[in-house]
Amino acid sequence: MLSVDHRNPETHHDITRYKRDFADGTKFEKNTYITWRFPNGQRNDRLFIVVNEMRPQLLIPRQNNLTYSWSNDARSWNTVPASGISSTLETLNDEWNRRNVSISLPRLARFFRVNWPDCEWDTQAQRATCRYYYSPTINHFCAANSWALERANVRTCYPRGELNPAPVNPTPKYCSAQMINDYWDFRLNGNAQNLLGAYSSADGSMSRVQLHYPKQGLGQGMRALNVNRPDAYWVESLQTTNVCHDASRFTHLHLEIQARAGFSANVELEAGPGAGRCNERGGPRAQVNLASYAQFTSSEPTKQKIVIPLSDFAGVDPRHLRSIVINNFVNPSHGWVYLDNVAFTGAASPAPIRATPNQATYRFSLLAPNRRLDFGCANPAAHFNNTPAALKFSATVSTPDTHFDIVLRTSAAPGCARGVRETVVSSRDFTRFAEDDAEAPFEFVVPVPADRHIVSMEVEDIWPLGASVVVRDVRLGLAGCVEAADAVRPKYTPKAYPVGGVQRAFTDIFPAPVVG
Repeated sequence: MLSVDHRNPETHHDITRYKRDFADGTKFEKNTYITWRFPNGQRNDRLFIVVNEMRPQLLIPRQNNLTYSWSNDARSWNTVPASGISSTLETLNDEWNRRNVSISLPRLARFFRVNWPDCEWDTQAQRATCRYYYSPTINHFCAANSWALERANVRTCYPRGELNPAPVNPTPKYCSAQMINDYWDFRLNGNAQNLLGAYSSADGSMSRVQLHYPKQGLGQGMRALNVNRPDAYWVESLQTTNVCHDASRFTHLHLEIQARAGFSANVELEAGPGAGRCNERGGPRAQVNLASYAQFTSSEPTKQKIVIPLSDFAGVDPRHLRSIVINNFVNPSHGWVYLDNVAFTGAASPAPIRATPNQATYRFSLLAPNRRLDFGCANPAAHFNNTPAALKFSATVSTPDTHFDIVLRTSAAPGCARGVRETVVSSRDFTRFAEDDAEAPFEFVVPVPADRHIVSMEVEDIWPLGASVVVRDVRLGLAGCVEAADAVRPKYTPKAYPVGGVQRAFTDIFPAPVVG
């Protein structure tokens, strides 16, 4: 059985084509759909979908008319007839209903698709008819195989009633960076709030800034901005009280912008008038122009990673920051501009402690001794200043469903001369190396005791017969963050679609932004 919460797409590798932002009510003008490939070779014929839709008196005709289809090769699609669909309706509030949809397919299928109705273009008004309409949003999806005596309904798919589990943010948390806004959590958009809990929004002239464009990969999104009106600006506040934001351990301001040729803007840092006074205006501010750091030259939307040294904001004390403001936009194309991954980067972070050797291949064997990877009696507490540490490594397996034990040797004695203790952890506590994911390396993060020195690690008891495990980049590092290859320019690119996914070229959200 498969059960998916669409606000946690990163945790479900069955999503093969992610065409829209399902929780923010936006869609493409035409050809909006999502396709699931059921994971690990599964085939299913019973489906249960929870859809939020605007109540009939508030919507444009036919805009709630989702269509469903199935396939076994992702090329030839069969529409589900009305006789195979039933639903019940619940009232959520004055504007929204929740529709619980049950679907029966005539045969087992490998792929399933939901299509949204196209949005018609009003030639006289020169706008899309559903411009101000929030299209149906899929919150949950569950599939089952009736031949295996499975059922797909509220009770079987969500036995604990967890229709609204907490979202899981897929954006890497780098040790050298602090994310201000990654525009991922769809619910934050409506609250005009960033990851600091502070104000994140625009002046009223930047129409439809609530649009949220799905990236070409799982999980994250970008904020769509209409920058074509005079005095338009975007602000990320850095404080919620009088206490200022201290960014002194960072060296750069990082942001990513997708735009067309000729685009530029100013970025401004504003400080409070003094320590403990960041609820007041009037402090020092300084601005730089993006053209000094990135050039947009393509007629097609192009994404640029922009990093600005904090020292370039002359006269602004990074210990007492109040806000980041983007304004004075120049946008010759008059198209949409997309903002993403506003962060402070470049902080110093303790280097990881690497094992010797740093990688090894382990195979199923009853005779050959396993290879120990030595840490030389390392003291994580001293190295990481008593910050929680973890054993980290990536593992690739030769066969789906491989599992093994991770053996960690520690000692409390000086020099680790005695009292060596073995701690054994199963790989199944972290991942199952399912069929769809078996070829991809999995990053293990195993907590280590705070009061003990680390002697060595190794892999034991590999199953099934003939399986092998390759471990790489074995190290001790900070438990709560990821070491960036480049501390100033960390990689925030979303993970690619799983095997079988087909990406679509970038297309602007409709309609064209208003100019003037």
